[in-house]
Amino acid sequence: MKNCISALAISGMFLIAIFSGCVGNNANFQNGGRKAVLIEYNYPAQAPPVASVASSTGTDCKLTETIVQGDDPIDAYVLENEYLYLTLMQGWGAKVYQCIFKPTGHDFAWKNDYARLLDPTQKEGREGLIWQEYEIGGFDDCLPTVGGCNWNGRYIPDHGEAWLDVWTVTDVQNNANSVSVKMSCTLESSPFTIEKTLTLFRGESRYLRHYKITNIGNSTEEFMWADHASINPGGDTNEGDRIYLPTGTGLMVYASNGDRMGERGDMVSWPIANTANGETVDLSVLGPNNLMTYEKYFTLPLSEGWVAAADPVTTEALAFTWPVSAMPYAGVWISQGGHRGYSQIALEATNAWGDCLNESVERFGKYGSLDAGKSLEFDIWTSVCGGIDNVARVTPAGTYIQKAIAIENSMIVGEISAPVAGTIEIVYAPLSSLPLPVPVEYTVTTINADPRSAAAISTDASLPGTYTVTLNGGYGQDPEILAVLEV
Repeated sequence: MKNCISALAISGMFLIAIFSGCVGNNANFQNGGRKAVLIEYNYPAQAPPVASVASSTGTDCKLTETIVQGDDPIDAYVLENEYLYLTLMQGWGAKVYQCIFKPTGHDFAWKNDYARLLDPTQKEGREGLIWQEYEIGGFDDCLPTVGGCNWNGRYIPDHGEAWLDVWTVTDVQNNANSVSVKMSCTLESSPFTIEKTLTLFRGESRYLRHYKITNIGNSTEEFMWADHASINPGGDTNEGDRIYLPTGTGLMVYASNGDRMGERGDMVSWPIANTANGETVDLSVLGPNNLMTYEKYFTLPLSEGWVAAADPVTTEALAFTWPVSAMPYAGVWISQGGHRGYSQIALEATNAWGDCLNESVERFGKYGSLDAGKSLEFDIWTSVCGGIDNVARVTPAGTYIQKAIAIENSMIVGEISAPVAGTIEIVYAPLSSLPLPVPVEYTVTTINADPRSAAAISTDASLPGTYTVTLNGGYGQDPEILAVLEV
């Protein structure tokens, strides 16, 4: 348990003493202080169950169909290669339940010690609140809402209709160079289907998700989709963990206990912001658990679709990247003990502002819509790397740019962490105006890249011409151009 939490067993129920209520509830703040309240849990704390499939030691990809045994058995798949061990829950919303970086054994998917692995098909018979009972953690798909709401004459439950459904497996590929599972779900009330294909490639510490959301109704339908991911940077969530967003990002305050960062709809800057009472805070650094604060923000339209969370102690990070044409925003959730005593970071690509679809449409006017019979398709890369001291940018393919690749004093300099085992190649092309019989391109240098550590770039660039910096590696992936520099 976290050091600020105390648990009391009362008539078989477990109560956690914390110092705030649920999101959006500010009634517990009196005279600027935080009043302790009791949040009821139905279970004692325990280490969440995990997949029992033994981790492979080779470099080939491997896929195993399995059952994760919690209070109830949950059907799942384990996908792994040399760098990643992923547990994908077919029997629970197609969530990524484990995301383990094998070089360190750290699981980047946050878990709740007070929830259980429970059969989603039995959710109607549970005594407690559905969200509370099933808040086990991991990376979820929320469609067509995140918060429970009424929309178009339908009640849509908390976390949406796909989150607690059993998805249908439609295709499985199991090869040495790549493994993949394709699943689909037809929502019970809202006229949507969602398809998700997760693929893991040989020699890569990243995995690809391809999505297809289809309106199967007879008229245009509004919706939100959120990549609802609770992240454990470096295998745990601790004071000092860092959150990274694209440069120039602004934030809308959606929830802030005690209105610390302002009221819903207020705007703040990132990463340095002012609280409602004028204090300066760095929102990108997770504070101590005893701050007893929580906030949720939504970004303004992003210049690039990426978010990242890093542990400066282990120097490990996880990033999501996606096209802003499909998901223009990101949700940012930060709890510093204020929400049920958790230290928690959640980062989510999304096409909407707000947690509830009715609010997204009627208040903020930021949401997605699909005409009858139309689909939205997009890809998301999830990238895990070591050797991370800073994140200036994450490329669309999941490469961490720690120091921008640029020319300084006739040298090409920069630093990256690559989600592939491969090479960084710098190719020089002379100016066509130079007095040469035939302009000749040649490789200036080659630098090894490995997901476990950073790769520093420092190469002479004294000749006039074009220098192209490329990352090569990964099975079946085109080389990624990191920079094109002119001298």
